[in-house]
Amino acid sequence: KFPDAPLLAALASPAISSRAAYAPVLASIAWSCATMQLTDVPLLSLISAGALPPMSRSPCAFPARGLANMSWAYATLMIADLPLMTAISAGAHQSLTRAPRSFNAQALANIAWSLAVWAFRDYPLLHAISAASRPRIADFLPQNLGNIAWAFAQLHLRDVPLFQAIAERSIKIIHEFKGQEISKTAWSFAVVAVQVDPFWDAIASAASRRLDFEPQHITDLAWSYAKLSCSYDGPLRDALSAAAMRTISQFDARHLTNTAWAFARVGDSDTPLMNAIAAAAMNL
Repeated sequence: KFPDAPLLAALASPAISSRAAYAPVLASIAWSCATMQLTDVPLLSLISAGALPPMSRSPCAFPARGLANMSWAYATLMIADLPLMTAISAGAHQSLTRAPRSFNAQALANIAWSLAVWAFRDYPLLHAISAASRPRIADFLPQNLGNIAWAFAQLHLRDVPLFQAIAERSIKIIHEFKGQEISKTAWSFAVVAVQVDPFWDAIASAASRRLDFEPQHITDLAWSYAKLSCSYDGPLRDALSAAAMRTISQFDARHLTNTAWAFARVGDSDTPLMNAIAAAAMNL
């Protein structure tokens, strides 16, 4: 991958100048910029300018994949283009209303994730995403599940039927989850306070086996444990303690503080872990 803004601009120019503003090309070039982490604001402004007229004429001008790619690209690059965000949101909502099955699992998760990154609270669209996702939850992969759960939690939307569907799917494929996907999904459930004990048992089981946990993953899980402790009495505590002990040498001051806080918050005097945290803190 070679970040070449002039080349991408040359490729985008015919689509932007075209009266039809060919939607798939614009979406693909925006996606390419984000994939290459190419924050070329003039180019992205041109893409937005080319996309808005067809969207204003018809909210369904962009296909589902194009809407998902465009929203993901601008969110990934942290470019808050309000007119474009509004147009994508309107197009996605109308398309979901007309043909919900035109959106695959990744498109649904990516649009929800983009809304959360932008802090763009389009609740009718989010409810439409939920309604389209639940019947097709078996199509969702771990990354899709983590992203859509995180999006709804980040936007403080407690959609219990959606989270129950995410829990059921997660339990079935928990062995496929990576460390980040485990911690992100668990954090999301804790934020919205959706209690599904078999889900948390599966999270605990996965946490006890994963060797790719990073300190931030453990910190997020520790926070989730502290948030849930009043209503959940399962094996997560032991799995979390063991994971922290395995990786304690990688913790910085923030990770040590947050993990100690989480265990103290629930009145858990895990002496070996607390001793390890204290020893690690002394060596910083």
